[in-house]
Amino acid sequence: MEALGEAARSSSHGGEDCVELHQFIRAVRNKIEMPVDVHDAASWKHDRSFGEQSVASKSAANDFPDFTREK
Repeated sequence: MEALGEAARSSSHGGEDCVELHQFIRAVRNKIEMPVDVHDAASWKHDRSFGEQSVASKSAANDFPDFTREK
């Protein structure tokens, strides 16, 4: 997000933390849909643990739950 400029560039994760926080605040202030919902957050959180399970089992496939419940 170019509008965030130096604040984003100097924050962690290459500016993504700053961008996510800015988008969250913007959504709350303007009463619009959040850019990341609870289903996305759950998927992102579990993506790592399922990857670790796959590596531990020599790259065996794992079932990945549908956190969206087909939203």
